[in-house]
Amino acid sequence: MNRSIVLAVFVACSPPTEQADAGASGGGRGGGTSGGLTGGGNSAAGGSSGGSAGGVTSGGSAGGRAGGSAGGSAGGATGGGPALDAGVPLWLVGKAPLEWLQVPNSQLSTASVAPVPSPPGSVSAVVSAWGGGALRQVSAHLILHGGGHGDYGGNEIYALGLADDAPRWQRIWGPTPNAQITPQTDRYADGNPPSVHTYFYLQYDRFADRLMSVGSGQYITSGVNRLVHSWNWMARDWNPQSAHPAIPGGGYPGAGTAMHPITGDIYVWNATFRGQWARATNTWPYSDAFTNHQRWENSAVVDPARNCVWSFGGYGAVVGEVDRWDLASNVVSTQAVTGTGTSAVQEHGIGAARDPTTGMIWLYDRNARLYRFDPTALTLTLVPTTGSAPGTNASYGNPNGIWGRLQLVEAWRTLVVVPAWAAPVFAIRLP
Repeated sequence: MNRSIVLAVFVACSPPTEQADAGASGGGRGGGTSGGLTGGGNSAAGGSSGGSAGGVTSGGSAGGRAGGSAGGSAGGATGGGPALDAGVPLWLVGKAPLEWLQVPNSQLSTASVAPVPSPPGSVSAVVSAWGGGALRQVSAHLILHGGGHGDYGGNEIYALGLADDAPRWQRIWGPTPNAQITPQTDRYADGNPPSVHTYFYLQYDRFADRLMSVGSGQYITSGVNRLVHSWNWMARDWNPQSAHPAIPGGGYPGAGTAMHPITGDIYVWNATFRGQWARATNTWPYSDAFTNHQRWENSAVVDPARNCVWSFGGYGAVVGEVDRWDLASNVVSTQAVTGTGTSAVQEHGIGAARDPTTGMIWLYDRNARLYRFDPTALTLTLVPTTGSAPGTNASYGNPNGIWGRLQLVEAWRTLVVVPAWAAPVFAIRLP
């Protein structure tokens, strides 16, 4: 079905300073490697850990080659050079701002990391079946996890070490053995979370060094449930289900979900739910069955400088309008946005990421269009680019959106995006 969507933006935040936001990403690139992922086994070993896919070490920082490269690249360079290239991996050296490039050897379909034997369904659904992603800033690891419904039963986790001069995908955990993949259950027989559509649910908690999945489901069963899961980077294991309280209220397919870069709190908003998970207390201090915001499959970005969270696109949104949720006052309002990108952003599952250096929010849709949102001027601009640009998602066999697979490596001010399982990872530096 061809469903037309438009831009919507909402806001929800707390008042920390922009300086704290910029400092939260942690420094420059550490060493020449991304932390020694070693890969390994192809199935879980049973028990609650499910068996690691081979021992991934946490390794060093994403930026110690020249230390704190974010500052050097922020200053108006128009091409590659010492300031712009300080601390970046070799594959990014010499690339100008707004010049697309393919990350070398980054196509998942040719990376030989898929499980053998394969879980039921198609492994490409890790991406194509409304699959999300996250980024571990300290080591610049791009993380994918997905599948679900009737598309794919594997619950494995993949990571790409972007800080490496020659990045390569690794399967860093799982999957649950096929014999223990149990449809229509909240956890598989080995005690691990099932394969699900991950939309925007994946958020990386840089404070506790864990991958959060805020919203879940059941393999084969349609829809979503209210469970919250987390996976520890150092322990290589999922936490027990009791580790986090379930989301209050009903399920929310494809809800805008975003983590505050300073507090680690997670904000969720769509047509049927609005809520905040507080990291410090591991509680949901605010939740509301909010019905005036008729958006779903919308993206979200926390803006700490403005004490807010912005939401983009989604079914039910209106071109040229911005929905704003202010957390301090808990007031929702609608404002107009202008610019060359307002009518173009009619997408569900549009990728969104905020640059803490400039405060601009960058959007990327399934039709390979890049936009810049200025939250001060309330303008949305379609941005011209150069270089080896991605094709549309559909050109790689993925008809669905970008979801959480657009991420920003803050130390390098570089966006990375995964259009499809059969596509390379693309990257572009910000101006």
